[in-house]
Amino acid sequence: DDGVAAYLAGRGIPRELTEQAIFRKVMVTLPSDPNVALRVLLDGVGKDLLIESGIWKKDSKTPAIIYRPLVFVSDAKDGVEFRLIGDSSVSQAKAIRYGEPSPCVWRGNEHVMITEGFIDMLSAVVLGSERTIFGIPGAHNWQADAKWINDLHGKHVLIALDNDEAGEAAKANLKLFLPTVGAYPKIYNPPDGLKDLNDQLRSFQDC
Repeated sequence: DDGVAAYLAGRGIPRELTEQAIFRKVMVTLPSDPNVALRVLLDGVGKDLLIESGIWKKDSKTPAIIYRPLVFVSDAKDGVEFRLIGDSSVSQAKAIRYGEPSPCVWRGNEHVMITEGFIDMLSAVVLGSERTIFGIPGAHNWQADAKWINDLHGKHVLIALDNDEAGEAAKANLKLFLPTVGAYPKIYNPPDGLKDLNDQLRSFQDC
């Protein structure tokens, strides 16, 4: 969708990478016009299945996802996040998640990076990382018994979560936990004054 591509371009993610993310099945887009998105969902999925999945509440006239056309799909295909492509009001959630809070994965080399959020995952690619990047949907959304995290045995892992209270706590926890599965963790912090990798990417592009 052109609206989604334009939003991501405004966040420093070029259209070519957006198209590659869709090709890799890391990301999906709905039409950014809610009315068109509703028609696409009804034609392609059907109301009954949307209600059965829990995405369309029985007492709602429309599903909330039609206003959230940017969609990230977990690598295990057991979770999905629908995101707004504009500013959210206090009463309007920026993202709605369904299924398990498992990571999206951008396949790269044998080294690993863990980012907080999927836009940070794409930002790391734009910044030049060639690592395999696990984008987790929130700083604390990882489980010690998850297969993906136990598969990090023998890997050098760069922990690149947000520079905020939740991110700092999660970085410390991951740094302590990862050696128990045989991984070699190291913490990455964006430059002072920047919250995350997307802030860092946009600061470079503004120079």
